[in-house]
Order: sequence, then C-alpha cells, then structure tokens
Amino acid sequence: MNRINLSNGLIIMFSSLLIFFYLENLVSSGEPDWGDKASALFILFIPLTAFTIFTLGNLSGFLYFLYLIFINHRFIQTYRTYSFLPLLGITLSVGILSALAERKFLLRIKGYKKNLLNLKEKIDSYVQEREEKTRIQSLLTQRFERFSRLKFMAEEFSTTLEISRIIQSAEERIPEIIPRADNFLIYLLETEKGEMESPRITYFRARVKGGLENKELQLDIFDRWILRSYDKLLISDVKKDFRFSKETVEELQREFRSLLASPLIAKGKILGVVRLESSPPGSFTPDDLRMLDLFSDLLAVGVENAYLYQRTEELAKYDGLTGLFLPRYFYTRWEEIVARFSRISLLMLDLDHFKGYNDRYGHIAGDIMLKKIAQLILNNLSGEDFAVRYGGEEFLLVLLGKGKEEAIALAEEIRGKVAQEVFFLRREATHLTVSIGIVTYPYEGKTREELIHKADAWLYLAKAKGRNRIAYAGIK
Repeated sequence: MNRINLSNGLIIMFSSLLIFFYLENLVSSGEPDWGDKASALFILFIPLTAFTIFTLGNLSGFLYFLYLIFINHRFIQTYRTYSFLPLLGITLSVGILSALAERKFLLRIKGYKKNLLNLKEKIDSYVQEREEKTRIQSLLTQRFERFSRLKFMAEEFSTTLEISRIIQSAEERIPEIIPRADNFLIYLLETEKGEMESPRITYFRARVKGGLENKELQLDIFDRWILRSYDKLLISDVKKDFRFSKETVEELQREFRSLLASPLIAKGKILGVVRLESSPPGSFTPDDLRMLDLFSDLLAVGVENAYLYQRTEELAKYDGLTGLFLPRYFYTRWEEIVARFSRISLLMLDLDHFKGYNDRYGHIAGDIMLKKIAQLILNNLSGEDFAVRYGGEEFLLVLLGKGKEEAIALAEEIRGKVAQEVFFLRREATHLTVSIGIVTYPYEGKTREELIHKADAWLYLAKAKGRNRIAYAGIK
C-alpha cells in the first residue's frame, strides 16, 4: 500500500509538470484552438483518471472523475493566461484530497493518533514518576542531613558534662534541624512528686525575637499540659486548637501562632521542656515533631549525665553527713588560695570526749551532734571562708584574708556557742565542748602540710590544758 501511495504522489507531480509546460507553451504561442484544448484535456485528465481509480478503486472514483472532466472542461473553454495558476492549484488539490480520502489511509492516521496519545500518556507518567522520585530524593537528603546533625549533637552531649555548655550547644544546633522557628526556649525544672503544677525553674535559656523579659519566665498552659501528659505537642494555630481555651491563649504575653514542644525525660522523670514557636500558623510539620522528639531524647540524656557528674563531684567534694567540704577540696584549692590571699588563718577544731558520747548514746546520737556542730560552724563563717570535716570529729576552718586576731575572735565565739548549746540525746539534755588550735599563713608556715601540722599541735595543747579552750602561738 505504501508503494501505491508513492506512485500516486509521483503521478500527481508528473502530470502537474506536463500541464505546466504545455499550457505555458500555449500562452506564449497565442490563443489556443480546439485541438490544443483537446490535447490539454487529454494530458490533464488521463493521469487524474489513473490516480482516482487507483486511489478510490470503486464507482465513486469514476463519478468523481466525470465531475472533474466537467469542471476542467469549463476551465479549458475559458482558458486564458491568468487562469493557469488556479487550474494548476485545483489539479494538485484534487490529487491530494483524493489521496487523503483513501479509507485505509484515514484508518492509519487514526492509528497514528492513538499511538501518539498513548505515547504522550507514557511520557506524562514518566515525568510524574521522575518528579516524585526527585521529591523523595530531596526529602531523603534532607532527613539524612538532619540525622547527621543529630548524630553530631549526640556526640557533643555525651562528651560535655557542664549544663551550661550542653544547653548552649542545643541552642546553637536546634535551628539546623528545625529552621522555621522564631523563638527557642529550654526550661530545666526541679519537680517533686505531686508538685507538677508548680515546678521550680532551675535553668532557663531562650533565643527570642525582640528579647525576653523576666516576667515571662513562668510556665504557661502549654508547658503545664506537657508536664501533666508527659507527651510532645504540635499546634498549627494556638488560637484554633480545641485543647486550649481561647481566653487562656489570649492571656499569653508573647505573640505566636505555631508551637512545637517536647518534654525532656530521663529515667521516667521530666527534667525540663524544649519549645519552639513561630509567628505564622502552620509553620511546623509532623516530621519536625519527630525530629524534636529525637533531639529532646538526646538532650535529656546529656542533661542527666551532667547531673550525675555534678552529684559525683559533690560526693567527692562534700561530706555526706555534715555537708562540709572534704579534705580533698582544701588540698586542690590551696595553690589558688595562696595566690589570691596574703593572709590565711586555719582553725583546727575537735569535739571533747566525743567517744564517750558515742559509747553512751550510740552512733546515731553522735551523728546528730556532728551535724549540729557543723551547722553552728557554717552559721558563723562569712565571705569566702569555708569549713572542712577533716576527720571523725575534727573540723578545719579556713579563714581567707584574715589574720590571727580575727581568727582568735571567731574561735572564741564558736567555742562559747558550742558550750552553751543544749543537746537532747535520748530525751536527756547534755552539753558538748570543743578545743581549737590556730595558725596563720605565712608567719607560722608557708606550706599546707606545715600549717596543718602546727594547727594540730596547738589543738592537742588545748586539750592537754584542760579542753574547752583555744591555743595558738604567743598564748600565755
């Protein structure tokens, strides 16, 4: 069939060229006679007859051929030079229309059109699939970057044991994983069982547009909701959320519409709240909430580790019974103290006959006496002075920037108050006395060991002299 269509096209081109050259010759030679007209008809319609018969191949083609004879006969009878181009145009148009009228050709065109539509659908589907893959790849890349930052934060939090540095790091990192927040707040709380409605804020850090006044440090309805529910919170519009009344929202001191918050939970206890705010509604997504939840878990672990480290440091620094410093604290600070103060006085204090109280009333009663003596000592210290539980019933008082006269006066004051104190042990009133030895840096020694040794020697002299007294260099 393709060969027939090709031969038809060649017939059209060949007949058109013959007509063109023949009629041009007629025009150049003057008015054509009837014989010339008959030759023109023969040259014009014989190719068209063959074309239409081959193309249409039925009775309609033959009728169409007679119609062409009639039309072209009219043209030949009235032929003039200016009618050549219309005649040629009609001839070509008839040939082309005859070819387009072929039934199989039209069916083939329809098939091509259908194939083109199917191809277009496939292309559109491929484009949509490609766009979806690109979108998913972008989301995966974004999540990978977020999780990479979270991994970096986990390493930072696990290697930092200072609360202030952990919170500062969190403040710097949170915009990297949730960049749409205007305000960022962290509350660290001190909560007791049954007091979740009124926890005390022990640490507060905020990055807020326009600053944050102290009056806004109170926990609001959103924070209390988190403390009660132990759950995270995502609000697209605080003015439309059914969980919070419009009146309480309007009482807020700060303007924001979107909120994202999560509790800091470690070992089943809420340590604080992390909170993000944004002015436009709908700023945060569920994916942001998941990221904040992971961030809060990491931060809670870091804060808990810092708390444990602080408690460990306190155990290594403070005596568990009296709350006074342990000797290690004094030893580690000595170089710093000597560098800062030109005068330092040490008071070595010991409870008189304390073993007898323990034997008579028991060790629990003895612990009570030690705690009361320690509190009395603390109540009489000032400035940067501090006290150390140096042994079982021995205490070392370190007076910074104070000379011997001030040390003697303080020692006498403490000795007198202890002697006047009444201790009730097993419902029995009793009294206790102390002996004190005093030394002063740098006049009686320049090293820590030398000063402690001399203070201990003066203490035992006071005991040898009858106890309930003080002893120092130059005493009569």
